[in-house]
Amino acid sequence: MHLHEPSLIQKKTQDTGFLVITNKLVLFICICAFPFLVRAENFKMNCDVQGTIPALEDKELPSARVTVEIETIGNNIFMRITGSKTYEMKASTLATKVFTGTNLTNPKFLGVRSKNKDTGQESEITINQKTVALSGFNDIDFQGKPVRLQLTGQCVLPK
Repeated sequence: MHLHEPSLIQKKTQDTGFLVITNKLVLFICICAFPFLVRAENFKMNCDVQGTIPALEDKELPSARVTVEIETIGNNIFMRITGSKTYEMKASTLATKVFTGTNLTNPKFLGVRSKNKDTGQESEITINQKTVALSGFNDIDFQGKPVRLQLTGQCVLPK
């Protein structure tokens, strides 16, 4: 080996550097192109909700203003309730190794149900398409006990 030739270690480092740059470039292109490849529709509305826990002698929870987000990606529906920690939940029709998803939508209701295959805990969110009334449930741990939180409420369509 001559003094002016790069060593094998230097060659590998140079090749690896090129691969890192190439991988970053491919990742950047994928991230930029992703919004155009996947068509997602988003819808949000505010709802006033009231919750109860039937297993605890119908314990009433404080009412709250929440936001219901509905998103469709391909054939899947994703629904999420945010705004109040007490009522935060999500459910979708997406089936994975951990969750089963069910589309509950019919001419009267838009809805989804998710079930965790490992724990058996379920979440369900439905909205009456005519009255925009929200209902659902979420299996939660309350004071170390698994219980079902049921919620109902009225939503307001955005203007």
